[in-house]
Amino acid sequence: MFEALETGVGLDIVLWFQEHRTAWMEVMVQILDQLGYDLGYVALFGLIFWAINKRHGIRLVFALIIIGIVSFALKDIMMRPRPYAVSDLVMPVFEADGYGIPSGHTSLAVMIWGYIAVCLRKGWVWVVAISYMLLQGFGRMIAGVHFPQDIVAGFVLGIITLAIYYPSATHWGQFWNKQSFTVQMAIALIIPLIMIIITLFLPLPPVQIEAYLSLVGLVMGVGLGAAVEAEFINFEAHPQIAKRAIHFVIGIIIVAGIILGLSPLFDLIAETGILAYILRLIRYGLGGFTAIVFVPLLGIKLNLMLA
Repeated sequence: MFEALETGVGLDIVLWFQEHRTAWMEVMVQILDQLGYDLGYVALFGLIFWAINKRHGIRLVFALIIIGIVSFALKDIMMRPRPYAVSDLVMPVFEADGYGIPSGHTSLAVMIWGYIAVCLRKGWVWVVAISYMLLQGFGRMIAGVHFPQDIVAGFVLGIITLAIYYPSATHWGQFWNKQSFTVQMAIALIIPLIMIIITLFLPLPPVQIEAYLSLVGLVMGVGLGAAVEAEFINFEAHPQIAKRAIHFVIGIIIVAGIILGLSPLFDLIAETGILAYILRLIRYGLGGFTAIVFVPLLGIKLNLMLA
């Protein structure tokens, strides 16, 4: 079935987008591509966690992790190519790692922005959320990195995962809050360790293992950070909007500096192998922990947050 779409109507649709692609569209899809990666979501989660609602901020991080893992797993199971790998007529704006179906950018957009829209329940938020989802979907085809069936699969996956996750997050939050600090720390360590063992035993290429370990590192960092923050900090956003904005900018610089800035440094130590995997776990785990613990501590110290 997929082969027929990839060489038939699916490819025809991608080629149509290629023929009608303009320079400003190429710029737009590159911006959308970056918004769907680390820095875009760090900014979104930082805004919500530090300045709006920390409970939903943490839940959004885990929403990202869950949909990311499910998307990666389905890609590795289905192993479908991207358009530019099927036809030389497709000229991608950029190339992407991993397999095609489902579109990870689309499923992430549906999961994250769908969660925000469901929480706020405002018409204009739904308009913004759906517009962004559609832009990501069309943008991936304009860029030449996904077939339309990849986009549809991303939408379906995002909707199903969100429908399961949204009520489950409330139940998990209630369970988590009932546990002692020690039990919370144990859970935050044991679950990622199990995930690490499973990932390393899977027959995956290094680039895919790195993608999984990035998410596992976030699981560990955010989980440990959530336990520490609730036990020892328990911050509140400052009532002054200006101070929230200043703290947000400072936080983004710090967390982005860790996640992006440590990458070339760690590559000098080890680019491949077990040590490289460990360093990736450390980088993303440290980024998550810093966002949840150290950025709020700094905000309190600078009088940009309330303890």
